[in-house]
Amino acid sequence: LDDNDVAGCLLPYESGEAVPVNKKQEYVFLTKADPNYPWGEETILETSKDIEFFRIYFIFSKNAFAMPLTEDGEYVPELPKNKFDKWLLKNRVKDEDMQVIQKVVEVRKIK
Repeated sequence: LDDNDVAGCLLPYESGEAVPVNKKQEYVFLTKADPNYPWGEETILETSKDIEFFRIYFIFSKNAFAMPLTEDGEYVPELPKNKFDKWLLKNRVKDEDMQVIQKVVEVRKIK
């Protein structure tokens, strides 16, 4: 999830490891309907502005890839947007099978 300043990883939920998906199966992420969802409440996007736009990246590959890691090998769930862009570009150059789908989400302040 990219808010133009920070890119945060929504899935995989905590491990940083890729999650296998089946193209013939429907998935519902960020909700209690997902059996792998670790939190008790569903994820909700909110804003204090009248309207805000977020970009969600769906990253797929037949090949294994790792989420950003620290020098100690620990998973990094958030990156500044410019570092995320560099990470994504580097991985796309290394992996010609990597596909990236971007969706813009409009979030409005609840009145």
